[in-house]
Formats: sequence, structure tokens, C-alpha cells
Amino acid sequence: MTKYNHSLPLTLFLTLAFLINFAGSCTEPESPPEKSFIPASWTDLGFASTDKAWYSAIALDSSGTPVVVSTLTSSDIPEVLKYSGSNSWVSLGNPLNTGVENVCIASFNNGNPVVSCYDTKNNGRIHVLFLDNNNTWIDLGFATPYGANPHKLAVGPDNTIYIAFRDLQNSGTLRVSFYRAGKGWVTSDYLSNFDIGSFSLLISQDSTPVIVYTNPNQKDRVLAYQMRKDLNWYPYVYSSNYNYVNSGDFLIDNNKLPFFLTYETSAYKLKKFVPGDEAIDYGSVITESNVYHIKLMSGQDFVPFIKYTFDAKYIYNTIELKKWVSGQTWDNLGLVDFRAKENFSDFAIDRNNTPYLLFCDPETGRARVMKKK
Repeated sequence: MTKYNHSLPLTLFLTLAFLINFAGSCTEPESPPEKSFIPASWTDLGFASTDKAWYSAIALDSSGTPVVVSTLTSSDIPEVLKYSGSNSWVSLGNPLNTGVENVCIASFNNGNPVVSCYDTKNNGRIHVLFLDNNNTWIDLGFATPYGANPHKLAVGPDNTIYIAFRDLQNSGTLRVSFYRAGKGWVTSDYLSNFDIGSFSLLISQDSTPVIVYTNPNQKDRVLAYQMRKDLNWYPYVYSSNYNYVNSGDFLIDNNKLPFFLTYETSAYKLKKFVPGDEAIDYGSVITESNVYHIKLMSGQDFVPFIKYTFDAKYIYNTIELKKWVSGQTWDNLGLVDFRAKENFSDFAIDRNNTPYLLFCDPETGRARVMKKK
């Protein structure tokens, strides 16, 4: 009787094993790990929250030190941390012991932080607090008479606090409140009679508060208002020739002329409005698709920076940060392949045009900060 050897030759076995493994890796690619990669051109400053965070925002104090406010997922209570060096952060306490959502942060001239938040326990009104020189949080009450979402915070050179907000009680119209010591909150009349699109609250070089926003009923055309000495708001820009992006942010130059984003031929371009309803083209700054969390910010000498997040193949929630160089040229600051959760991201720029990036760490869910070298 003939015996058959049912074992495969070693070379054939290895060949089949390779082909099976190769086919499997092609048809079912492995997802990238939930891990952040700090680029070599950046310095990791460590974690800026003590636990997982829903919302987070960053500001720099008068010495250029980063301060971060976060809403913790475990309690919805806001906490504020300040960088103390060597990847360490010191707690500045909890401005409130009640649940909040969206949070913003700014600084007074002396560096003390100001925090505003959407107060879920008080019908979504915007609650404002600041830290005094005794490290005690002082409650300034509610900046809005009704629920407001979203809202923007700014502090003027004279320490006046401004809150711009979309009024949920009145069909999403735009209003602004300001606070001056000893006088309390004053809320403006409506700056729009329609549900607004994107908006930004800015302080000009001459300390004038400025609001730039879009009208979604008119193809997102840009309007700009400034507050004058009589404390009323007056329009000074109304575009008519350009259609603008209804998601994003705005800047102003030293003449209060607004920068804005347009979407043309598969790219986002930054442009600046000039008298005569024309626009200066600063070039294509975003060429990726599936873009969100766009933020514009001015550095020294009104140098524009832009931060945004996009989804890419095998790279989840990649954050890009770019700086305008000249003409239509932008410098990519080295964040390609950077992975982060999409919960939040923010950035700030110091007096040397050095950016600090705040993001949600994918491994821990905590706020994390890094600084450009």
C-alpha cells in the first residue's frame, strides 16, 4: 500500500502563509492607534486638565504663560489650570461648582484670568467670573438675559469685559453685553434682526470693540460693527460682491478691515475686505476636505494664523496650524499626522508670534498643550 505524506513542503507552506497574511492586511487595514504624536518641532507642555474634558479653551496671561479652562466630563464643573514649568500645571480652582458647557477664557492686564461659560443650571445663560489677586473667584453674574449659544469673550485694554452672543430667546439674533467695574452688565440692542451665521468678537488696535458676522439669508455676506464712545454699535462694513464661508472665524487689521474665508475651486482662501467692496487674496490656506474647528488669530503686526482639523485616510482628526508668510504663501507649522480627538482644540499666540496649541489627548481624553519651538 502506498503511503501519502500529507504534510506540505516548508517552502510552499510559508508561501501560502505569506499570501494569506498579505491578503488579510490589504482587505482589512488596521486602524491607527489612538495615540498623539508630538512633532519634533514642538515642545510638549503636558496635561492641562486633571481629568477627561468636554470643552477646553486657552489664553496667555500678561507674562505669556498659558492658562487653560476645561469642563470635566465627570462632573461638568469647570476647572482652571496654569502652566508652572517642566510639564507641570498648577490648579487655580473651580470658578463654579455647577454644571457648564461651552467655556471661554481671557486675561486682564494684570494677567488674572476671566472665564465665561454656558450655565446649564440657569437656562443656558452666560456666567462670567474672574480670579482676583487673592486667588479667589469673583462672580460677576450673568452677561445675558436669556440662554445664549454660542458666545465669544474678549477683554479690552481698560479691562472692560465683552460678551457677544447668539440670543436663543430671540431667534438667534446677535447681541453684545459689556461689564465695567461698579456699573454691572449692559446689554446692547439687537445687531441683527435674523439668525446669524458665524461671528467673531475682536478688540482693535485703538481699543475699539468690533463684531464681524455673516448673514446666512444673503449668501453669508459679511457685516462689521464697531462700538463708539456713546457705547452704541455702528456698521462700517457691508459686503455685496462676495459670498463667504458660513463656518469659520474672522480677523481685523489695524484699520479694522475684516479678514474672512471663502471656498473657491476646492480650497479655502483667506481674503481681506478693502473699501470699494474688493478683496485682497492671501492665497489658498486649506486644501483638505472634511474640515472643521477652524480658528483664525492675529499675531504681532497682524500676522494671520489659522488652525483647523480634518479627517484623512488612516489619520484621524489631524490638526493643522499655519502662519501667513507673505503674498499668498503660508508656512505649515509641522502638524501633519498629528492625531487628536475632535472634542476640542484651541490655540494662542505670544508676543513673539510663538503659537501654543491646546487639544484633546486621544489616549486620556484630557486637555494637553504644546508649544512651537
